[in-house]
Amino acid sequence: MKTNRILILSALSGLSLFFACEPAKPKHQENHNKTEESLSSNRVVLFENDYAQAIRVTLNPGEELPPHEGKSRLIYSISDYTIDWAGEGDAPLVRNWKKGDIHVHEEGGLSLKNSGSTQAEWIAFTRKEGALPTTSGQNLEADLTNLNPNPFKQLFDNKQFVVTEVNLAPGKTIPLHDGLPRLVYSLSDYSIRYQGPKEETMEKSFQKGTVHWHDAGPHAIENIGNTEAHFLIVGYK
Repeated sequence: MKTNRILILSALSGLSLFFACEPAKPKHQENHNKTEESLSSNRVVLFENDYAQAIRVTLNPGEELPPHEGKSRLIYSISDYTIDWAGEGDAPLVRNWKKGDIHVHEEGGLSLKNSGSTQAEWIAFTRKEGALPTTSGQNLEADLTNLNPNPFKQLFDNKQFVVTEVNLAPGKTIPLHDGLPRLVYSLSDYSIRYQGPKEETMEKSFQKGTVHWHDAGPHAIENIGNTEAHFLIVGYK
């Protein structure tokens, strides 16, 4: 009996030493986890593949995104809002954005606060590090200048992205043309007949707020629905 008591006490002492010696989680790791949890509650991944990602971000009035690292990204505003924006080590700047505005943030640390009275909502389009699929030409407007009415309106163009808004009326077509690797963000519900680079034809329906991907290559589109096909093309260079 005495031997058993000694063995039990020894085991308990060993457990106490084990837990006392267990290394505490670094404080920066705890802060990182809290930041990730906070960011996750405000973000919804709309689309992601090997080449690109699209995330919808929502901030209620007074709500903040804590300091975090961000990749180079294109921002498309889907509401009117006011943001206190601070880069790493910088004083906050007040910025006002309107629905449909487009701007780019370079890679780096930042923090955000919705300092306005309306919900702030935008989509962040980013490119991943892998090489993009390519095709010859890669010119979205190739041979399309004579369309009447022309459904294309270029909204933004820099060394990384080209953004084009498309409004295609029911029954109208966009003839075969080349296209960049791209994400397409639906601004309305619509149905189209799509001819791909291998001349395959398929009918597709898209809902407002959804995002899908197209590889680079020639394609043609016909609006086969009863509503205007309204969408945003974010081409990756």
